[in-house]
Amino acid sequence: RRTVRGLAAFGGINAALIDALPHLEIIANFGVGYDSVDVHHAARRGIMVTNTPDVLTEEVADTALGLLINT
Repeated sequence: RRTVRGLAAFGGINAALIDALPHLEIIANFGVGYDSVDVHHAARRGIMVTNTPDVLTEEVADTALGLLINT
């Protein structure tokens, strides 16, 4: 039987989902911040919560420059 120890998502991680995964150790939220994750409930369960700030900074800059050049 397999168990989920890590969860990577774009948000919407609430207490019900956290409780449905009894072996969960880490939640990695893609994006800036983690306000869509119930961090207080995760902390009570000893689950680490991380995010990925600046993960798309260069890509956004490249796209913006490309759009400027294209016009």
